[in-house]
Amino acid sequence: LEELEAFLSGTSSTAGWVVKAEHGNAGLANRRLARPGLSAADQRFVEDRLAEDDHLVVEPWLPRDRDWCVVFDAPFDPGNLRIHETLCTAAGALIGALFEPERDAAMLSYEELGVMAENVAARLDREGYFGPVCVDAFTWHDADRSRLRTFVDLNCRLSMSDAAHRLWQRIAPERTFFYRFFNRRKLNLGTDLPIALGALGPRRYDRRSRRGILIASPLGLGKVAIAFVAQGRSEVFELERWFRERFES
Repeated sequence: LEELEAFLSGTSSTAGWVVKAEHGNAGLANRRLARPGLSAADQRFVEDRLAEDDHLVVEPWLPRDRDWCVVFDAPFDPGNLRIHETLCTAAGALIGALFEPERDAAMLSYEELGVMAENVAARLDREGYFGPVCVDAFTWHDADRSRLRTFVDLNCRLSMSDAAHRLWQRIAPERTFFYRFFNRRKLNLGTDLPIALGALGPRRYDRRSRRGILIASPLGLGKVAIAFVAQGRSEVFELERWFRERFES
């Protein structure tokens, strides 16, 4: 703790810092430090992490533009590589996954992320790991430039969006597909499926047109998954905006 406090007092970051345990536990072992010194809550977090392990990673908080998920296998097979956008809160918490039938024009670093994936897979293979891998990445603003952070977190497992990707491929691979989580306590949609579907009205997902709002999980769960399916990004986000204005409190 003293070493961390000394480091923070001797450096500066205009946007603050992130303290991360070596094993992130799906983001539960990460904490953003919003001010130069450590609050009492910050100190408790750091002490709890150091009680579990003797490593902490400290990184500057960067002004993220777009978040990406890089999915592949070890050993590496270029045919299984896929990259899609993830949507997160301002603090970096996962909201959902966005899949598009064509590569987004903003995704100019696809090849660079592919090289990263191949290198990571090779290292994992040397360490004896085989199986699914996903790596978080993001682009961020550096003055008037957009820069890429290719490697943020390594997950040796299926991606959180794996089932969403399979659902997209099954029902509407030619559409833009936004799979988003909502906190049920903030959602005025009830738990009765027929009533909820009726409340969606004409915006309810239609199998023939392959457009609309699809309830993608049981309504009684703490987190409810809703899929927005449309022709492009603007239509998808318009559906999401209507849904939130209508049902989110």
